[in-house]
Amino acid sequence: MRDGRGTVGIVFQSGDQQVADHDGIDTSADGGTEGRQLDLVQVLARSLDARERKVRVGSGVAMAGKVLGGGHPAAGVHTANEGGNKGGDFVGIFQAMSGLPVTIRLLDPPLHEFLPKTLEELEAIAQDLGVPVQKLQARNKALHEFNPMLGHRGCRLGITYPEIFEMQVQAIMEAACHVVKHKVKPIPEIMIPLIADVNELRVMREMTVRIAEKVLKAHKVRVHYEVGTMIEIARAALLAHEIAPEADFYSFGTNDLTQTTFGLSRDDAGRFLPYYVEKGIFEHDPFITIDRKGVGMLMRMAIANSRKIKKGMKMGICGEQVDPQSVEFCYEIGLTYVSGSPFRLPVARLAAAQATLKRKMKKGLSKASV
Repeated sequence: MRDGRGTVGIVFQSGDQQVADHDGIDTSADGGTEGRQLDLVQVLARSLDARERKVRVGSGVAMAGKVLGGGHPAAGVHTANEGGNKGGDFVGIFQAMSGLPVTIRLLDPPLHEFLPKTLEELEAIAQDLGVPVQKLQARNKALHEFNPMLGHRGCRLGITYPEIFEMQVQAIMEAACHVVKHKVKPIPEIMIPLIADVNELRVMREMTVRIAEKVLKAHKVRVHYEVGTMIEIARAALLAHEIAPEADFYSFGTNDLTQTTFGLSRDDAGRFLPYYVEKGIFEHDPFITIDRKGVGMLMRMAIANSRKIKKGMKMGICGEQVDPQSVEFCYEIGLTYVSGSPFRLPVARLAAAQATLKRKMKKGLSKASV
């Protein structure tokens, strides 16, 4: 999916396993499948964009100021959460998805995306902090990253500036507590992005559980929630057996997993990948169709090793590779769901149905030949 702002979905079922593709909010009405489960992966509703902007400028001037000043952004985060919003965007999602899991990836963008971009924003922060604009400009420049997509983002940002993720977890759980008092059954699944080591997940899981339990205690309600992670770094896939005990579920981030496995930049590889495909060097563009030999091998290993520890552990993908071949591959290796950008949904649904029918036909033929 695209940075957590798109929503897609499918639900299809085979005899012994269920494979759920996420549709935003309306997919639960599709398919007529009994016992279906709908996940909403990486959904951060449009209003979250506004909340992110608040963290950077508006009421979040304090947060950007703390970062630029070398501190932590607690003040900005708390301000962004005030006003009785109760995580308004999440309230709407939980209401629409009552009784169904809602998987929300915590913020993944690099640190620089939270920093002020214009002179006007810098001047506002400088005035708030009582420091020269030139000092903030220098600090802003010092935080610049040459390769931000492999830099200070995902869980790394949450570990070094925990208040950013604490704000999101609090908003999610506040919303869950709000709707449960109105006879809605929320099932939040909180997903930690970009881990490479189990210790990163341990730190983030402890924070998530601590904030969640604090909110639940304050509201005097109980809400079932889970904490999972993205497997999108090759090292995480190789060490999935260490990560599994700390995760309630996985989602393979196939965009980043492809980048880190191939050593390719998705933003730049388009300049030569068509040539590679044309000349037969690569069979497919790996950012369109999952690379079964390399990326697929890592996924198979991670699935097998993790399910030895947690049988039936829910796993899926979120990325742009939801073409028919990728969907069929995900089905073959036993993933629970796939997700992708909304415009890819119709083809993914058809591919999911075809994969299900193909499996059933194979079972029927093998029975007939006995």
